[in-house]
Amino acid sequence: MHKKVSSYHSLLDCEMQMKDELTKHIAQVLTLQKNTPDQGISLDSKTAFTHHQSAFFDAQADWYVSQHATPEEVKAILTKMLSTITDHLPHRPGQRVLDVGAGAGVLVPFLRAALDRPAIHAIDLSAQQLANLSSRYPDVSTHQGDIVDFTCEHAFDLITCNACFGNFYCQKTALSAMASLLKPEGVIALMHPLGAGFVEQLHQQNPTIVPHGLPTAAQVIDALCEPAHLTMRHLTNEANVYLLILKKSQ
Repeated sequence: MHKKVSSYHSLLDCEMQMKDELTKHIAQVLTLQKNTPDQGISLDSKTAFTHHQSAFFDAQADWYVSQHATPEEVKAILTKMLSTITDHLPHRPGQRVLDVGAGAGVLVPFLRAALDRPAIHAIDLSAQQLANLSSRYPDVSTHQGDIVDFTCEHAFDLITCNACFGNFYCQKTALSAMASLLKPEGVIALMHPLGAGFVEQLHQQNPTIVPHGLPTAAQVIDALCEPAHLTMRHLTNEANVYLLILKKSQ
């Protein structure tokens, strides 16, 4: 009986520690973006907006490779989300994956754990973030730039967009660009391990970095999907978890 009680208390202590880490993580991300000057950025200028985004994430690149950037609870959420995503993919080796807004490569180990020998490509605006990704995962193909300008001779089975869909200048244009890179029946996964409510906080705090929230209403999702020939297959919209899975028509 004593061992069972001790084990139970150890489990509670572990859960409390993970929640404390997540709380600190949320506070750190909010602080990073709150302290970023808008430098007179106009959301009417895509060029200025894109430059502002890349400069911000270049400046914060060291934090994104620190242990604070991916606490254990976030890792657990990402693992669960990848498990859900793979349920909507055909099971075959060597699937081609494009990670949009890949940053320092937080998703790479989770993609490798969930898929069978995936061929991973990563695109990001930030040169420094991609340099950090390449130093950690040299076999990942990296591409610096905006997804709306990206072209590739091979289509992708899966496109992931983790913790960055709110950052795009135009979500509809970005989603259509992603869809154009998919194979028939390919999947796009828009995800955030801190949830839509957290993204709304970021948006309210600094719209020059996060100009949009995440789509949660059916009519908003439909409006984004229709021009891109996508259909919604799954939506999780809970506290600290957002996952929207979209599939391309044949």
